[in-house]
Amino acid sequence: MPSSLLPVGFRRLPALLLLLLVALTVAGTATASAREGADAAFSVRLLASDATGLSLAVRFPAYDVADGRVTMPGVADRLQTPGAPPLPFYTTFVALPPGATVRAEVTTGPTQTAAVGALPPVAAELDTAAWAALNGETATVAVPAAPAGLYPAVRYELSAPAILRDLRVARLALYPLRYDAAAGVLDATLEYNVNLIFSGAAETTAIAPEDGPADALAADIINFAQAATWRVSPETPAALAATVPLPLNKDVFKIAIRKDGIYEVTYADLVTAGMNVAAVNPATFQMMHRGEPIAFTFIGDADAQFEPGEKLRFYGFAFTGPRADKMFIVDNIFWLWAGGTPTAIQTVANGTGLGYPAVTSFPSSVTAEPENYFFTTWTDQWPTFQDEPDSWYWDAIQQTAATPNLTKDYAVTLPYPLAGGPAATITTEFMSRESSTVSPGFTYSVRGSVLGNAPFGTGAQHLA
Repeated sequence: MPSSLLPVGFRRLPALLLLLLVALTVAGTATASAREGADAAFSVRLLASDATGLSLAVRFPAYDVADGRVTMPGVADRLQTPGAPPLPFYTTFVALPPGATVRAEVTTGPTQTAAVGALPPVAAELDTAAWAALNGETATVAVPAAPAGLYPAVRYELSAPAILRDLRVARLALYPLRYDAAAGVLDATLEYNVNLIFSGAAETTAIAPEDGPADALAADIINFAQAATWRVSPETPAALAATVPLPLNKDVFKIAIRKDGIYEVTYADLVTAGMNVAAVNPATFQMMHRGEPIAFTFIGDADAQFEPGEKLRFYGFAFTGPRADKMFIVDNIFWLWAGGTPTAIQTVANGTGLGYPAVTSFPSSVTAEPENYFFTTWTDQWPTFQDEPDSWYWDAIQQTAATPNLTKDYAVTLPYPLAGGPAATITTEFMSRESSTVSPGFTYSVRGSVLGNAPFGTGAQHLA
């Protein structure tokens, strides 16, 4: 398979800030206040912080409900779920040591309940004119129904680790107020004691960041001072700092790959890319991908001259990051330079005669997700979904009274399928939207099949 090589130069990339505006609807005249004796001011105290975890004490002030709006002095963040009221809450990022996981132990003070009546919800986000025109509709949509039971359903949430600039972080959210729309009551839990325990930290020294420090985020990271030595390069795997940095004062060549396979980098390829091949000892070639060494086989003689006809052979693979990253990343990047320490592919005897069964097949997965249609999704509930946030979809399916039952075909290529063997698992994903032109209170069903065979599954969703 061909590969592309380019000399590389490093530069800073500007950050892109996306500001999402959500309209709020305020109505009603109910008034209420929190329990007597509540703390007069909002306070967050970091009691302890080290490489094993941190302790946090958060005290929320008395809340007020006036004209349908819930306020808490000093608490600026508000939930923005269409159909639910914009309740105040507290959120912060917690920096983690490289490679560490985190778990939470949370104790709270007493919870008190007050009748507050109906609280106006956040209005549904208006769709774009382009989407409305595509479907022959107006852009106005109905406000979604209020969540059932207490909202939020939990008193706190702790996200999985992620990379924020040059730090690994987890997001902690505390919900002092939870609202039951059916009963018209508000639960208040105003005292939180949080212990976050780190485990599995990598025994490695973090490297200096390449794209600038995270100092601008200090106000949003509760243990930023403790995390000063935990910075990692954003180019490295999320768990560890890089083990193989790119060399200084050497020509480094970038190899861009889009498909899995065996690749060869030839003498001619490197001449074309600008390598000074006359000064290269092929025994010093080194390859790297995201901070990890890449093993290769050198095809050529054993002398110290890099000569025509000689080449490197290695296994390259497509980008395998999260779906949100795949929306922007096309090429998987490998790096090559001379004057380093090579990692050779080892030759290992197979298991013939040692009692191992012959391998004739292996499991694999294929994902088809062409990005043909943009849709804002009208939801902030992505943390509760299995997948990463995504606004691009393969197709937009519109059901009307004239076409109550739709059948659509989609082609997915399965390379080297096995004629027989274990059953395959097929998963299809849909994001539904309720059109303003359809009366509420209907159920839609989706059923899939392969090449006209019996359906492999049926799903139904009721929209109230």
